[in-house]
Amino acid sequence: MHRIAYQKLEEVRDVYPIGFIRKEYMMEVNMNWAAFIIGSSPLFDEQWYRKTYRISDEVNAAKHYLLEGVKKGWNPSKYFSTEEYYLENEDVRWNGDNPLLHFEVTGHEQHSFPHIPLEIERKYKKCACCGHFIGRYAPLSNFYAEEAKKYHAKPWHSEMVNEKEYACPYCGSADRDRAYAVFLRRILPADFSGRVLDIAPSSGMRNLFQNFMPKAQYMTADLSMPGVDYQMDIMDMKEIDDDSIDVFICSHVLEHVRDDRQAMRELYRILSPQGIGILVVPIDLNQKEIDEDPDCEDIGERWRRFGQNDHIRKYSRQGYIDRVREIGFDLVQIQKEFFGLEAMYENALMETSTVYVVSKSE
Repeated sequence: MHRIAYQKLEEVRDVYPIGFIRKEYMMEVNMNWAAFIIGSSPLFDEQWYRKTYRISDEVNAAKHYLLEGVKKGWNPSKYFSTEEYYLENEDVRWNGDNPLLHFEVTGHEQHSFPHIPLEIERKYKKCACCGHFIGRYAPLSNFYAEEAKKYHAKPWHSEMVNEKEYACPYCGSADRDRAYAVFLRRILPADFSGRVLDIAPSSGMRNLFQNFMPKAQYMTADLSMPGVDYQMDIMDMKEIDDDSIDVFICSHVLEHVRDDRQAMRELYRILSPQGIGILVVPIDLNQKEIDEDPDCEDIGERWRRFGQNDHIRKYSRQGYIDRVREIGFDLVQIQKEFFGLEAMYENALMETSTVYVVSKSE
């Protein structure tokens, strides 16, 4: 059995073709994705670019530099020289790649342009899941706000969803994934080789273990997702032995499950005596008590009461804490005091971001 660093827990209680894209990102980059990367780069100064080259307000400045400005040798800002980058990275010129996009996707990590002023370098963030430098994370899709408005759902005060900077444009991690990654990278050693079960697995967690803890026995489980190691119901995980999992991640799953208490009892059963679990649900800080109805099938009613078409309950913060402890779990809340200002900035975490970490009572 692999012993987790339990003491540490106790202490904190259209397509734009590009030849250089690495396989773990994409071989072809969607035009909007490429424009987002350029537009969110600290090295792209939209106001300066428009003023210097007299670009109309009706034109998307990032796309203009991506497709037109680069051909004329124009610079995206006074801090980045198109021609100088080409001179220092001849393969980029010969491939016909956009120099700033190349820098953002692969060049930053390879130090292919060492002339960035410190005040610009400090503006970059760094995803804890994939380790990539980020100018700005992508916002949450408008779908959720539009559907909530359509069905007259009550406004949420979300504990951990940064709508403005939600997803890593490289590994797809949500802000909650990045919070888990910060915690796990601090509490687990790099050579951790224990058994990890990721339920309803995310690309962020997969990237975390592949990049930073490659010796971990990373396994996935889901009831309907193809390609997982265990296709099973979380309420009946008979395929998993008692006390056999050193780390589990169960994130934004229980709100979908008919009997969340039974699911938590199963998670308690499979967790090793010195193991830890990340057990997180969407929490509305405006909610006073848990509202649930497993038999509700009306889509509009689900949006109004639970905040999403496939949710059957909505958790209040205290109601969730009480229910987790009712099962017998010890519970530690990992919050901003643990993360620190640097990690919160680098991963776009909210002031109220909370990772609920469970373990078995001694």
